[in-house]
Amino acid sequence: MSLCNHPYNSMMKCYILSAEMKEISKIYKYFLLLIYY
Repeated sequence: MSLCNHPYNSMMKCYILSAEMKEISKIYKYFLLLIYY
């Protein structure tokens, strides 16, 4: 992720952020499935 390339971000913060993004995208995909099917 591009956000992790910033020097002020620690590795742990990046890990948590990317995990949150994955969760959000999973929920978003599931939501789209509910809408379309």
